[in-house]
Amino acid sequence: MPGFDRLITLDANAIKELPHQIDVAQRVLRQMGGRAILADEVGLGKTIEASIIYKELAIRGLARRALILTPASLVGQWQGELEEKFFERFEAPTDPDDWQHVTKAVVSHDRARSRRHAEEILRHHWDLVIVDEAHKIKSHRGATY
Repeated sequence: MPGFDRLITLDANAIKELPHQIDVAQRVLRQMGGRAILADEVGLGKTIEASIIYKELAIRGLARRALILTPASLVGQWQGELEEKFFERFEAPTDPDDWQHVTKAVVSHDRARSRRHAEEILRHHWDLVIVDEAHKIKSHRGATY
């Protein structure tokens, strides 16, 4: 994507990014069109990397609607980190009717797969979808699809 020579949101976050996190975000935005699988080792900051990428796209008007799919045990963690470190409030819809007004959401894999939530999620266009722990999602023939 053109225009990502400099990350403009780094000074607007409440974190001290590590050099490798900045490098990953720049590479994803510049060379991969914002699409990537982040597969760093545990503890290297994939959540921070994904959040930097989201924030850069959002501040430039390229991610007005964002959806984060994550295991249920991490929904609150994602919400907390995005709010505390990136000053972004993401909703965690519990009722299918909530999706009508949500533009930024964090939802568990299981809730997103439930028929009523899936229908509502799929009704909307999402500018950015982040799938945390994607290895836990199997094909439609698998048990956790």
